[in-house]
Amino acid sequence: MWKKAYFILFTGMVAMLQFLSIPLDAAAQTRTDTCPPNINFEAGNLTFWESNKGSVQVGPGPSNLITWDQPGWSLNTAFPLRQALIDRNNANPLLDPWGNFPVNPPFGGGRYALMLGTDQNDPASVQPLPNRQADGIRYQISVPANAANFGVIFSYAVVFENPNHPQNIHTYEQQPRFIARVYEPGGDTLSCANFTFVASDPLPGFDTSAKFKIDSASGRFPGGINFALVKYKPWSTVFLNMSKYPGKTLYLEFITTDCTLRGHFGYAYVDVLECVAPVTAEINCVGNDTVQLAAPPGFKQYEWWNANYSTRIAVGDTVRVTGLKENDRIHVRMIPFDSYGCEDTLTAIVKANARPTAPLRYPTVYTMINTDTRLQARNIGNGYRWQPPNGLSNSSVREPVFNYDKDQEYLIRILAANGCLTTDTVLVRVEDGADILVPDAFSPNGDGRNDRLEIFTRGLSKIRFWVFNRWGQLMFETTDPSQKWDGRFSGVPQPLETYVWIAEGTTLTGRIIRKRGQTVLIR
Repeated sequence: MWKKAYFILFTGMVAMLQFLSIPLDAAAQTRTDTCPPNINFEAGNLTFWESNKGSVQVGPGPSNLITWDQPGWSLNTAFPLRQALIDRNNANPLLDPWGNFPVNPPFGGGRYALMLGTDQNDPASVQPLPNRQADGIRYQISVPANAANFGVIFSYAVVFENPNHPQNIHTYEQQPRFIARVYEPGGDTLSCANFTFVASDPLPGFDTSAKFKIDSASGRFPGGINFALVKYKPWSTVFLNMSKYPGKTLYLEFITTDCTLRGHFGYAYVDVLECVAPVTAEINCVGNDTVQLAAPPGFKQYEWWNANYSTRIAVGDTVRVTGLKENDRIHVRMIPFDSYGCEDTLTAIVKANARPTAPLRYPTVYTMINTDTRLQARNIGNGYRWQPPNGLSNSSVREPVFNYDKDQEYLIRILAANGCLTTDTVLVRVEDGADILVPDAFSPNGDGRNDRLEIFTRGLSKIRFWVFNRWGQLMFETTDPSQKWDGRFSGVPQPLETYVWIAEGTTLTGRIIRKRGQTVLIR
C-alpha cells in the first residue's frame, strides 16, 4: 500500500510544481496589472474567495467522498476555527505546534497566510463516530485574454496525524489528505496542476514531529491509550503557469480532510504570492556586464540557454551571469523532480533596470600651489572614486580637499542611486603665484635712494635678467635676482634716457614666464 501512496504523492507533487510545457513570450516579463484582487488575502479576509466545510467518508471504490455542508460554496466567508487567517505582523510570530516551523511562510509572501483545517478534529471523546472534517477554499480566476505572462506562485505546508500505528491500521482511502487543484468548472482540464498528499508512511519531504498525539478515548480505541505519530511538511512553493488558458475561467482550490475511520487530523497552511513575472533577466544598469537571471521556484533542475539553444549559459533557479547584453533573448528549461510531471520552458528578453547619467566635464578649477582647495562632484550617487588619488585628502568622498604642487586631471567615478556608474572629469590648474616686477625708473645719483635698478621675483626657481639701451646694446645681465644694475657700463655712467629690460623665469611648478618693460635712468 505504501508503494502506491509513495508513487501518487511524488507524481502529484511534481506535476503541480510544473505544468504547461509552453514557452512564454518575453515581451511581458513584468508584473501583470490583471492580478485577481485579494488572491493573497491582503484584505485580511476571504473576500473573493469561496469556502466550504463538511465531512469525509470512503466513497465508492478507492476514493474519498466529501459531503459539503453548503450545497453552494460561501463567497467572502470564513468558517470559524476551520479557515483561519494568520497575521505575519503579529508581535509574537506563531510556530506550528507539531512541526515547530513558522506559520508565516518564508518565501516573501504577503501579510496573511491561511490555516485550512485544525488539529482539534479528534477530541478525546467517547463518541462512536468522531469528527471526520473536510475543509475547502477556492478562488475563481479569470485568465486575461492577453495572458502571455500570467502565472501564480503559492506556498503551502501540511501536517498529518499519521494513522499507521500498530493498534489501528488504516487503508489508503481512509487516511487524512491535502488536495491542491487547478481546474476549469465542469472538467478537470489541468491534470498537470493537481496533486494530493495522503498521510501514508513514508511521506517523502515530510518530517516526524517530536510530539505524539495521545488518544485515550475508549470509544475510539477500546484497547486503551494510543500514541500516534504526527508528520509534517514545512513550507514549499509551487509555480502555476496559466498562460495556455487565455480568456478561461479556472478554479484554484485547496482542500484538507481528516481520517475517515478514527478522525485523525489533517490540516494545511496556504499563502498565495499573487501574480508574478514567470522569469526575469535583468541588467542592473546599461553597460554593466552582469545579468541576474531568476525563474520560479519548485523545480529540481534549471538550465539556462541562449537564443538558439546552442549554448547552456548557467544552471540554477537564481544565478548571475556575464556575457549577455540588453535585448538578448534567453530560455530556461525547468525539469521536474524524479522525471515525473510536466517540464516547462520559459523565455525572457534581457532588460536593463536603469541607464547611466550622461558624463559631465566640470569647469576647470584654479587654485594656488600647496593650498587647500575643496573639490566637488555631482550629488547624484551613493559612492565616489577619484582617480588618480594624487593630492587628495580622500579619494572616496564626494568633496575631497585638494593640495598639490602641479596641475591634475581627475576621473570621478560615481555609483548613482540607480546602480549605474557614471564617470565625470575635472581639471585642476595649480597657479604658482609667480611674478616678475621691475621699477619704472631709478636714479643712480648716490643719494642712497633708488640708486640701483633691481628685479623683484615671486615664486621662481630660476631667473635671467637683461637691460638694453635704445640702440639695443646690452648694458646689464644677471641670473642672480639679488644683483642690481648701478647705471654703469664698463665702469662708465650711462646717460639719462629710457632703457629696455627683459626677464625670463622658471616657476616652482616648472612653468616658464617671460616679461619685458622699460625703465628710465634719472640723474
